[in-house]
Amino acid sequence: MKCLLKRTLIFSASVAVSSFLFASTLCVDDTCSDSGASRKKLWENDYILTWVTTFPAQSTLDWHRHDADRIIICHEGGELIKTEVTTGTEGESVSTLVFPKDTPTWYNACLPGTLHKDENLHPYPLHFTIIQFKPGVLTPVQGGPINTGDNMLLENDYLTAQKWDVPPHASFPLHTTPYDRIVIASQDFDLIQTTEDGAQRVLSLKERVPVWLDADDPTKPYSAKSTNDEPLALTMILFKPGSLGKASSDEAVPSLAFSSE
Repeated sequence: MKCLLKRTLIFSASVAVSSFLFASTLCVDDTCSDSGASRKKLWENDYILTWVTTFPAQSTLDWHRHDADRIIICHEGGELIKTEVTTGTEGESVSTLVFPKDTPTWYNACLPGTLHKDENLHPYPLHFTIIQFKPGVLTPVQGGPINTGDNMLLENDYLTAQKWDVPPHASFPLHTTPYDRIVIASQDFDLIQTTEDGAQRVLSLKERVPVWLDADDPTKPYSAKSTNDEPLALTMILFKPGSLGKASSDEAVPSLAFSSE
């Protein structure tokens, strides 16, 4: 009986992989129609597409795969149980994905022929910000914005991610940041930037919403002052010079769909 059950489970997993790979409508990148999860688009540019996925408590994202490199940030912090199958092999591989709270985690695109499902066993929903790279935009480079201090969160051939604590009404001297970057604030606040000639502009940041900033012009430094009344944290994802190029396709993922709310 145990042997028969094992063969049945292996057969079921193989059927699931085969059905997925040859289906006309693929279930990719986060959501299957029967999973209960929802996805809300935030924005996109020439390099990335970003959205928020809500993963209900004690639910499962059915068999799917991810065909693009991505950064995942879980706002509550938590774990997912990942079950993966591969075409041409028997059995399933089960692992635990750990997401520290509000911390960028890098995931490569799935290997060819693989398929997986994810389970949220927590008694509460998890909210993930997904920063997904469009096809062909990433080129590995050496050097770039390296920081070896305690505020370093992530570093690879494309980028570094750092977290900075910002005290109330902090002031920053004249400076420039020579890297394309994504900035994520732990709460709403404005950053008032003042150039050497006295001109001002306001950078408005919303809680946990990524903001894209192009590399600064090194000939136009500015000072800055924050408007936050309480301490906050800034997560900065800094792209190494030369690591980003135009996408090779207009579509991030062909069947990506978002909720209207």
